[in-house]
Amino acid sequence: MKAIKLLLIVTLIIGSNLCVYSQSQTTSVQETHQSTTTSFDLMPKRSDFNTWSVGVNFGPSFFYGTVTSQGYYKERPINDPGFLYGLTLKKSITPLFGIEGEFDMGQLKGKNSMFQATMKTDIHYDWSLNATFTLGNFTWFSRSHKLNLRGSFGTGQINFQPNLTSDMKQTKANPYNVIFPVVTPDTLHTWVGLGNTSEYIFPLSIAAVYDLSQHFNLMLRYRYTVALGSKLDYTWNPLIYHQSYAMLSIGFIYNFGKK
Repeated sequence: MKAIKLLLIVTLIIGSNLCVYSQSQTTSVQETHQSTTTSFDLMPKRSDFNTWSVGVNFGPSFFYGTVTSQGYYKERPINDPGFLYGLTLKKSITPLFGIEGEFDMGQLKGKNSMFQATMKTDIHYDWSLNATFTLGNFTWFSRSHKLNLRGSFGTGQINFQPNLTSDMKQTKANPYNVIFPVVTPDTLHTWVGLGNTSEYIFPLSIAAVYDLSQHFNLMLRYRYTVALGSKLDYTWNPLIYHQSYAMLSIGFIYNFGKK
């Protein structure tokens, strides 16, 4: 009888211990699951980067064309810059890739001492749609990277009105019977506009982007644009299939997302 009572007591003690152990294991599993869930919640999600940003940029412009060089593309017109300014709207699809729209306005300027030529082209609009790529982080020794390199390329259109003063008495050229400009020394001729002239453009840019805060970035960018035509400086020539211009700008970007 005593043996049966002793067996019952031992059985009760073992059962109670098993119950306590089971409860402690359940609590441990719940805490581990909660800790794991919390750690996963702290990690950035893809949707955090899938966001919009808007920016403003401005800076000097440099025109490369017939007016600004005595020999085409030989003299760079860094001594007579214009000014461009505009807005950007970007959709980040991944942390590395995005689509950006840009709209700019301003002026292109240039001189040519050989023909006593000065040009000032008013840019009514310069719009483009660009693919952007974040190329890398340049603060390797910091856990929180601040500086990134960004590149972009795209296509769009420019609408402008050129103004030119020179001693070239230009006759509109005929593609099949080219009539070159006639130089008339000591006599200046002024042309104002070809109307609202448009040409297709292909911009290419590289930029350094610095994170000022979670939402604000500072950007220093060089943008080089090829225009399909030769009317930007009014010296229309069917033998010249393109002219180009550049913009060195500083910009401020606001990011609407979490990252």
